[in-house]
Amino acid sequence: MDYVAYTATCLGVIKVLPQISKINSDDNVSSFSKEALMIGIVATVLWIIYGLAIKSKPIIMAYSLGLLVELWLLSKILKSEKYKKQ
Repeated sequence: MDYVAYTATCLGVIKVLPQISKINSDDNVSSFSKEALMIGIVATVLWIIYGLAIKSKPIIMAYSLGLLVELWLLSKILKSEKYKKQ
């Protein structure tokens, strides 16, 4: 059943690539909530901890990739807020 999880991970990454590309080119993150993203980051970290506890490579891989995307997005939001204050 691991192949199902790996397939889902790949599809999830493909799903967000256009959004990541648009954010990267436009540098516009105004439609994202920092608070909701931070809750998502906490949830993702908990999933990674769970994956480590049960030694599930698909869960660890999927949520680690998700965490990287979420942290990248958070950095974009924080950068945008910094420039708005100046």
